[in-house]
Amino acid sequence: MENLKTTRIQTIIRSAESKKAVINEFLKAWVVIPAADTLRRKYLPDIFEKHLQALHTEFKEKPIAIIIDEATDSQAHSVVNTLFSYCNSSKLVSVD
Repeated sequence: MENLKTTRIQTIIRSAESKKAVINEFLKAWVVIPAADTLRRKYLPDIFEKHLQALHTEFKEKPIAIIIDEATDSQAHSVVNTLFSYCNSSKLVSVD
């Protein structure tokens, strides 16, 4: 009985090692993440252009408002608030 258990455990271990080897080979072959510089040079310009075209399509011939306002914060520091208004909805875009 003990010999049977040992044989089963060894079979399971061999099977797991075999699956691990296959998975590692698969990952080496298919999961390649380019370097940051490559991503910036190769992919970012295309993504930017697609995003810009989507924005042009969304806002074409529609009224928008960009409001820039200088104010002071609670510690009397000057801050610039940028608001974006579109379709009767305003969003605070940035505070500098």
